[in-house]
Amino acid sequence: MDAEALARRSLQADAVFCVAAGTVALVARKTAGKGLRLPVPVVVGAGGASSLWGAGLFLASTQEDWRTPTAVVAGSNVVAADGLALLALARGRGAARTATMLLAGTVGAFSLVQGYAWLQGRSEPDEAPQAAGAAS
Repeated sequence: MDAEALARRSLQADAVFCVAAGTVALVARKTAGKGLRLPVPVVVGAGGASSLWGAGLFLASTQEDWRTPTAVVAGSNVVAADGLALLALARGRGAARTATMLLAGTVGAFSLVQGYAWLQGRSEPDEAPQAAGAAS
């Protein structure tokens, strides 16, 4: 699979995952809040933000320039995975801790695939190179 196809498919899969995870957080807001020792409005905000981020990821996967959104999302996923792991370790208990650690691992895996696709794409030529000497 070429780098562009891998990046676009990864962004789309990440989008579906974020919407699903956000929906689960919204549905299980009381349980998640208790297990992570967070106020329910914080869990609701995180669930809503995750779902909106997922919608943005899907839009990013359709952009002509696939390299920039892939790099941004890969970096964002590294930060999100680290934050989720720290949240699980610092505040989580029981099933909520385990679920949050699994979530962190999955988000980290997306960052690896997206980073790999971006790195592979750096060596591929652009399909439509800019015309030399274009008028300003």
